[in-house]
Amino acid sequence: MASTNDPFQFQEFEEAGNLLEANKDAVTISIEDDFKPEKQRKAAGFAPDGEDEDPLAGDDKTELLSGQKKSVPFWTFEYYQKFFDIETHHVKERIIGSMVPWPGKNFIHVYLRRNPDLYGPFWICTTLVFAIAISGNISNFLVHLGKPNYKYTPEFRKVTIAATAIFSYAWFVPLALWGFLLWRNNKVMNLVSYSFMEIVCVYGYSLSIYIPAVVRPEI
Repeated sequence: MASTNDPFQFQEFEEAGNLLEANKDAVTISIEDDFKPEKQRKAAGFAPDGEDEDPLAGDDKTELLSGQKKSVPFWTFEYYQKFFDIETHHVKERIIGSMVPWPGKNFIHVYLRRNPDLYGPFWICTTLVFAIAISGNISNFLVHLGKPNYKYTPEFRKVTIAATAIFSYAWFVPLALWGFLLWRNNKVMNLVSYSFMEIVCVYGYSLSIYIPAVVRPEI
């Protein structure tokens, strides 16, 4: 015969109302809450999944999916940031391509691929400026070497002269050529035209051949 304290014995429980009266701090959960209409859940303060996301993040996702980016003014740093976003092997390929041109191949179409950069041209011009200034000082020192009254003094003004000449050539010559191409494009239809940054990129990389030419005579 089963004991009266048997835990597996069927027992009759009291009504939920009586239990709540005994314990007023108890919390009840109704399974009907999961099936409330969306309007009632919004009125209660519950937002559906995905609606609490940042609206700015949604705009960025839309731009990425559409493949379009917001246009920024050219006087901001954000505009020039994309011209310095380039891999090292691409810079190496463009330097080699500017030094060893292949007949019948367009440098812009083969190496730039509509993605000009300013990273390579900037450092090529900067390296060339210091190479010219250092080579000029070394040359002046070797010319006067052995003279008893000669005292070597570094000529820093050569850095300023070289920087003015190199960066003026790397910017103003492409600007003049770009203006000429725009004028020709208005006169002659269906003329192949290039952007200003593409021309600057070509002229900048073309100066890389002068770096070993400047350093070699001093070795």
